[in-house]
Amino acid sequence: MSFPHLLRSWRQKRRLSQLGLALESVVSQRHVSFLESGRAHPSRAMLLQLADGLRLSLFTVIATFGTAQDVPADDATERLLRQAAADPLTPGA
Repeated sequence: MSFPHLLRSWRQKRRLSQLGLALESVVSQRHVSFLESGRAHPSRAMLLQLADGLRLSLFTVIATFGTAQDVPADDATERLLRQAAADPLTPGA
């Protein structure tokens, strides 16, 4: 499943408009629209920012977006996500 579809699906599950998600995630509504349409691609930092706005746990982020083909890799964030997946109860393990 692609990132735009996953993002739209989670936003709708949380009953948020694009503007609502933008405000919760501290990004512009236009950027949320571009992400959902596939016109823009998220960095790992943006992915975590959106997940925070959607109130998704780190485990859910890994399970949901970790398989999205169009999310670029970032070594530091990738390491953090792997550590969280290995031991989700220990922050910054």
